[in-house]
Amino acid sequence: MKVLKLDLNKKEYVNDSLSLLLTRFSHKPSPEIGQAERGTAHLSLFQDNNYYEIMLSEHGISGIPRTKDGLSEMERYDSIIWKEYIIQLKKISYDKSIEVTLSKKDN
Repeated sequence: MKVLKLDLNKKEYVNDSLSLLLTRFSHKPSPEIGQAERGTAHLSLFQDNNYYEIMLSEHGISGIPRTKDGLSEMERYDSIIWKEYIIQLKKISYDKSIEVTLSKKDN
């Protein structure tokens, strides 16, 4: 498993055939306190001259601190299986960077 910090608009090379680029952030606020909201990181993945887009979100409850919203880490942070990889969001620094773990999935 690899931990990667991806800075906005800076390509991160994982190996000779795979690189990731954090392209932007979006936010879906809740109109009411106590309702679900999320911040999303948009990534471009480049592998063997092919281009893919994925999104990873951090989920929360509007108006309630993380320490009190009752969400587990798995509920809070998205993960995605992409080709032979599992990419899991670990942290968002909104409009700056994200941290993800990247691992190969077991067959």
